[in-house]
Amino acid sequence: MKKFIFLLFAALLLPLQALDLVLSEQPHQYEKLAAQELKNALLRGGYKGNVEIKSKKDAASPAIFFGKTFAVRQLPQDPESWSVCSKGKDLVIAGSTPIGTLYGCYAFLRKLGVWYIAWDETVFPDLSQFKIPELMLEGKPAFMGRQLFNRYPNIFRDFRAKKSDEKFWRYYLRNHFNGTTPAFNKKVLYVGEEMRWTDKAHFAHNYYTYLSPDQYFKTHPEYFSMNREGKREANPHRRGTQLCLSNPDVAKIVAQNMLDFIRRDRQELPAEKHPVVYNLTPNDASNTICCCPACRAVVREEGCETGLLVRFTNDVLTRVRKKYPEIRIYTRGAMGNQQLPKTKPLPGVSIYYADDFVDSSCFVPITPERQKEILRWTKAFDRTMLWDYWNMGLGAYFSPPRPEVVLDAVISDVKWMHSAGIVNLFVEAERDFLIPQNFLDLEYFILAQLMIDPAQDAEQLIDIFCRGYYGKAAAHVKDYLNALRQGVKQQKKMQTACAALRWEYLTVDFMLENYKRMR
Repeated sequence: MKKFIFLLFAALLLPLQALDLVLSEQPHQYEKLAAQELKNALLRGGYKGNVEIKSKKDAASPAIFFGKTFAVRQLPQDPESWSVCSKGKDLVIAGSTPIGTLYGCYAFLRKLGVWYIAWDETVFPDLSQFKIPELMLEGKPAFMGRQLFNRYPNIFRDFRAKKSDEKFWRYYLRNHFNGTTPAFNKKVLYVGEEMRWTDKAHFAHNYYTYLSPDQYFKTHPEYFSMNREGKREANPHRRGTQLCLSNPDVAKIVAQNMLDFIRRDRQELPAEKHPVVYNLTPNDASNTICCCPACRAVVREEGCETGLLVRFTNDVLTRVRKKYPEIRIYTRGAMGNQQLPKTKPLPGVSIYYADDFVDSSCFVPITPERQKEILRWTKAFDRTMLWDYWNMGLGAYFSPPRPEVVLDAVISDVKWMHSAGIVNLFVEAERDFLIPQNFLDLEYFILAQLMIDPAQDAEQLIDIFCRGYYGKAAAHVKDYLNALRQGVKQQKKMQTACAALRWEYLTVDFMLENYKRMR
């Protein structure tokens, strides 16, 4: 009897069966990261067994294998697709490319209940009794291009915030965002094919990067836009003035400078990081490009301002592709209810559809009328791309600060965008550093998850975030969130992103009730 009791206690003290995480002989960095991420999650979840990362020759079953080398099923050609598939007692996590393998690992972790809900918070379930499940998962992100422009990394530029900066970019990768702004090209851990942009030019409002008024305005004012009074102008802050797009010398100079950027990128970067996308977009705060007679004649021929933009961009791409046929140009237009241009963008010219946020609301789902306008334009382009504005937290856009959310509009719009065939989604949702918009991290998380799989239950995702981020306070915070959601839905007057808003639900009683709730 004593011997039996001793053996029983000994068995309880022994760790669970060892688990090997197996890599190929020459694993890619993303495959190594996948194994490390799973190991970290198991340990954080309290797994009692021994977990080691090994090569195939040193591994024993049961094991989890990482990489296309071990794939059980034929994988699709999409570079970001993944498969998580049982093989006897083992499990194989494979991708059509190494990033697909990493995304497959994250899909498996989500299945286990691991969620990377914010840059500073992760949800780990109890994994103390983890056993390799019998499983078959296949997938890929719903959108090819997934970009969030939130200005968050600007907070971490100070050298003292290096660890926070690293955490942010890991969070960005874990949530499958695959694009960034050029200022952060060297920090982002993965960039998708649709988002491999140069850092030689800003991603938007960059005409003067390719043809500078400092260099040319004094000697060649005809290269720059003419205002309605017949005067050539060039605002150095890139606002309200443009280039003269009908001037043939302008396209020639812009193309030559783009070729120079491409040459420098090829010299400075390894082949796998060579940018294939060069943004060439009009400056900000101007719906009319140029009022000179030649530009106006083109607009009349085309039927819209976008026609002038398309002709110019086609010209630049044609010149550039003589030397670099793989290059694509992204440009941006605020098109609204204009007539479609007669000239079509060349293959390789992609135009973001960008709503005029001064005249539309980011707080309510896209209306059927706006959906129709968006589809009319995006279906006419080489790649369907959309630039979506939220309640931006920059200066006048969020002054005074106010309790509000865009959550329900985000949920509805992302699901509709996917069903409508939008390929690339760029979300401009800058955080106000000092007085951030309410529930912005939640909205970022919901955006990320729906861009991966819009069929997910958004309310379940909201619960996952609230429980993980707010802990014991989750129920009370969610009551406040729902009060904001209800107030936004009941608003009668349209609210835009670019205004000091007045919300009908922000009464004294509402503020007092939620103040007490927060207390």
